Amino acid sequence: MRSAKLESAALKAAGLDGAEMAQTAEALAKNYEAWCRENNLTPRAQRLQVFVADKQLLWYNNKKEPWRTWGKQHAKYGPYLGTFSVEDTLKALKKIKDDGREELFKGYMRGVNKEEIHPLIGFGYYQKVAEEVEAKLVGITTAGGEKIESYASHFINRVIGQYAETEKGRPHARIGTSVDKVKAILTEPDTISEPKEMKDDLRQVYFKKGFGSVTISLRDHRLIQVMPKKRGK
Repeated sequence: MRSAKLESAALKAAGLDGAEMAQTAEALAKNYEAWCRENNLTPRAQRLQVFVADKQLLWYNNKKEPWRTWGKQHAKYGPYLGTFSVEDTLKALKKIKDDGREELFKGYMRGVNKEEIHPLIGFGYYQKVAEEVEAKLVGITTAGGEKIESYASHFINRVIGQYAETEKGRPHARIGTSVDKVKAILTEPDTISEPKEMKDDLRQVYFKKGFGSVTISLRDHRLIQVMPKKRGK
């Protein structure tokens, strides 16, 4: 029962769903109380308590079960976070949850898994780019009269790219671009395509000579992707 309680608390501390394990612990507690009544025994409630250090993170160096759970989280998320200890991984996951960046982190992991971005850029930089997009692009009105309300994580991946504008990239690798150039494409395009149905969505492409193109969703008012112009083309 204590093991179930500890695992539930560990999952919660890591920003994950511990509801199922909490339900298991509750069911075990009820069974224990019923067993005590049947055998005329007094429940030892104090023996079943789980203490949470500062109500934020749990540290039980001598408990195998929670550390096994934390170890799994570290093994799963540590490579994406660039953390080298269970403690650092849990703290990073908690900060992501507290900052409301769980969906952004999932998008970052998808980008790394698809090799759209390199894991060495780190989630910190990925979040910094997302914040710049939110500050400079979300809320603007394009030259076509569309107000941008959100962005896809794929869009962030394409802004970052597989190498920077100032670097010499590998053949077939995608070049990154700046948020300011994306804004220029959207607000000062040379041409705007006719709306086109794609993936059950009506999309439109903005083109600017020397900068590249940006695709937006007319249905969701969402930035979908950017295709920067490669040097020499």
